[in-house]
Order: sequence, then C-alpha cells, then structure tokens
Amino acid sequence: MVENSETAVTALSAASGLGIARVAGKGVIAWFRGLFAAKSATQTSVTFGRNANQIEHAFRHTDRLGLSRTAVQEAIQKQLPTLADKIPIGSPLNQAIEIGGMRIQYSAFRLPDGSINVGRIHGIP
Repeated sequence: MVENSETAVTALSAASGLGIARVAGKGVIAWFRGLFAAKSATQTSVTFGRNANQIEHAFRHTDRLGLSRTAVQEAIQKQLPTLADKIPIGSPLNQAIEIGGMRIQYSAFRLPDGSINVGRIHGIP
C-alpha cells in the first residue's frame, strides 16, 4: 500500500522506467498521482492538544462562551481539509469560523510529523 504522495510518485517513476507508463498512458499516471495526493491530504491527523492541559488550553475560551467542545471541534475539522496545504511548518494559520451564531478564531499549526494541532480557540467580534 502506498502511504503518501511522495512514495506514490517514486513508485510511479519506477514503473515508468519499466515501460508501464507507455502501456498505461500518462493520463493514468497523473490520475494515480492525484489519487494518492488526495488520500494523504484527507488523512492528516488533527489534534486539539496532546494532553489534558493542552486540550483545556485550546477550549477554555469557547467553554466560557458556552459552546460545545464537540460542535467547535467538528466545525474546525470540517474546515481544515480545505486549508491544510496552506499551513506551513512552524507558523500558525489563524482562521475565523462561525459556530452557533458566534464568530471564533482558531490557530492551526503544522507539526514536523505533518499532523496539525489546533491551539487557542477564542471568540472574536
């Protein structure tokens, strides 16, 4: 099984060297590249902290606003796949979203392992 798009491209490059690309056609090769790239993007691990203290820190402001942690988490996880490629390693991506009629902002960080951690989540005017 191919784990990520880089592995897929490497495998397809090797296959091309064996003449498979001539048989399958370049369109099929491009389709496979897109398939594996899309798969790896949707499998990005998203956390809201990795221990109880970090989780509390992430949700403390939305708890005070009376928002359900589940509703907040689901709304952010629904939006993140469209933004995942825009999050650089080591820099936050701050994003606003509306949940339960309230506007909130969250900070998403890409970690060195490729996963995304959502940090501070708070209300905005």
